[in-house]
Amino acid sequence: MRVAQAVQQLLAVIERHHSSSKGEDRDWLLTEDSLCVGLARVGTPSQQIIKGKLKELVDCDLGEPLHSLIVCGECHPVEEEALEKLTAYFMGHEDNLKHKPTSNKGIFHMIGLGLGQPGDVTVKGLDAIKKSSKVFLENYTSVMEGGIEAMQTLFDKEITVVDREMVEQSSEEILQCTKNGDVAFLVIGDPLSATTHIDLVIRALDKNILLNIVHNASILNAVGCCGLQLYSFGETVSLPFWEDGWCPDSYYDKICSNMENGWHTLCLLDIKVKEQKAENLVKGLNIYEPPRFMTAADGAAQILEVIKRRASEGRPTPLTPEQLVIGVARVGTKSQALKTCTLEDLALENLGAPLHCLVIVGETHPLEDEYVNMFR
Repeated sequence: MRVAQAVQQLLAVIERHHSSSKGEDRDWLLTEDSLCVGLARVGTPSQQIIKGKLKELVDCDLGEPLHSLIVCGECHPVEEEALEKLTAYFMGHEDNLKHKPTSNKGIFHMIGLGLGQPGDVTVKGLDAIKKSSKVFLENYTSVMEGGIEAMQTLFDKEITVVDREMVEQSSEEILQCTKNGDVAFLVIGDPLSATTHIDLVIRALDKNILLNIVHNASILNAVGCCGLQLYSFGETVSLPFWEDGWCPDSYYDKICSNMENGWHTLCLLDIKVKEQKAENLVKGLNIYEPPRFMTAADGAAQILEVIKRRASEGRPTPLTPEQLVIGVARVGTKSQALKTCTLEDLALENLGAPLHCLVIVGETHPLEDEYVNMFR
């Protein structure tokens, strides 16, 4: 099915709904004016992206398959800017970009390395790395088995490790390297799974730097290893480390919203790399704390604390200590581990070395039940 066919089908469904409602107050959130994005041949040289109101895409021709269609929800300003620039870039409308062409000689490659081992890099990604005159590795959203040494050995390249501060505040230094040739920016997982990387794409497009995005597996799709269908997952949430006086729990409401719809929830667990204490930050001292990785047990314990706190305040707690959950550790590696149990039992489980994540199980299909129960 092509994007135009999907749009025609949705418009027919909307029309049928309006006809059947007979003037009753049964408005749908989905209308012919809903913002949508059409995609074709993602990850290939002929990739195309188009955006517009649903009714505006009815006659769009994105060429050969495979196609997909996104119906947008609420968009963050960064998402809106990225969508505007990426659609302009991938539809060949470079004249819509802000700046005139620069003197950059190279391509900016954003390359996903996959889940956990250097060998997970794709052939396309490895080829781009080999061609690059400068290689950077982002090391604050995930970790790679064997560390940078294993990557340098496999790629036969010197790799410069960059932290969050450099990517967010000094990205010009990274992008400027394209004046001397191709630049590879390596990301563990998929390169576009984090907001920081989206911002880097925006900055590259602002400078009219040629862009090559090489996708790879990430936890957002590999979580299917636990046996739950990806179609049945709702909004992904992040659990942060609580600090003194700072204990955010807004993620709990999102989990409950997913549960109301029968959806599973993937809970990403916090990583602290190259963090500074407040006093060292104020004094300008480059003294950093040891890396910290939230475990599935830590995440379960934190959710239990939220349940306890909200119950004491008389607030509803749809999520209970008896809730079925799955602890997931080191996905994609030889030591991958999964544990199916209740939330309160997971708080006592030791799943070993990082990285961990946690899945709150929603309504299940018998096939999901059979698979999930293998990890009890």
